[in-house]
Amino acid sequence: MNNRKPPTVRDMLVMLEQGDIELPPLELTLDRTTVGKNIISNTQVDGFLQVRWRHQSETFLIECKSANTPKVLDEAIAQARHYANNLNLQPLIIVPYLSEESLRCLEENETSGVDLCGNGILITEDFQFRRSGQANRYKDTRPIRNAFSGDSSIFARCFLLRDHYSSLRDLVEFAHQRTFGVHPTNKTNALTQSTASKVVHALIDDLAVIKNGGKLEIQDKRRLLKLLRQGYRKAALLNVTGTTPLSQDQIYQVLREERTKGSLRSVATGPSSAGYYQVLSGDNRLAFYVDNLAVASNKLQIRPGKAFANIELHEYRSNAVYFDSREDGDKLWASPIQTWLELMDQGPREQEAAIEIEQMLLRQHGDTGQCLA
Repeated sequence: MNNRKPPTVRDMLVMLEQGDIELPPLELTLDRTTVGKNIISNTQVDGFLQVRWRHQSETFLIECKSANTPKVLDEAIAQARHYANNLNLQPLIIVPYLSEESLRCLEENETSGVDLCGNGILITEDFQFRRSGQANRYKDTRPIRNAFSGDSSIFARCFLLRDHYSSLRDLVEFAHQRTFGVHPTNKTNALTQSTASKVVHALIDDLAVIKNGGKLEIQDKRRLLKLLRQGYRKAALLNVTGTTPLSQDQIYQVLREERTKGSLRSVATGPSSAGYYQVLSGDNRLAFYVDNLAVASNKLQIRPGKAFANIELHEYRSNAVYFDSREDGDKLWASPIQTWLELMDQGPREQEAAIEIEQMLLRQHGDTGQCLA
């Protein structure tokens, strides 16, 4: 269970000295020799580790970090390798937790690492040892837990539409405009600058965005897409499936009129929007997100029932599914980002279609900050 607060660097060294950091069958011992102490006192080195396995022994230079985000991991690897090269030793980092992705990163950088949960990788000229699969027992200390799900994800999604933002305020204004349109409403309070700041910090920690002076710039779109997909959660929605006597044109016209009056938010679901992006032909049953199921059902004269059903409504009151929707006459389609997320969460046919949208999202926009069409 993730219920422990990550220890400080000093705490980690004490744990190592007391034998509380283990990687069986290897024997880990903190080097407390006079030579080692002199080196530590004259540099920023955290310590030295003796690793014994069978009849072999190796000394590693230690770099400890109390966090384990991708950014911190990259910094730890660079620091450990720098000091280790100067002292002709093997570099090793210690962090609270090493995921499979973190272990692969260490392996690619030929750097050893141990966590406080029993995972690790040791790389030497004579042998290589790897242990994984132990659960994370430490809390995520980042300022926001769900940066890439729900409404918080809107700020992350913005970086797939523009390469950069001149300031945090610029990002928030863009998110508002793409979520609520050009006319401000009291709903804009749902997307605060405080939340945007926390999401940006998470994006920087995960190496998806960089801060260049006051400007916020996308650094790795593929990583951002991965983070959004990992964070995506299909909401538990109230829904109705049924029949309506209205034609498709009439359905779209009624929904547009209600949107114009401000009495009902609505947008086609991701799978229903796939045809608009020319990646997948949909079925004859229309599907929409609405923010008031009762009002929408009444306006569209829906009679619930699965027999001969020609329409589905899903109640979704928060903002994520309405963000960056695309208007086409009376019709309003889900954002390519929302469509991609929903298609990736379905079967092989839908996932193939999602890959086409993904390629569109990955296209470079140059340095103008131009929006994706």
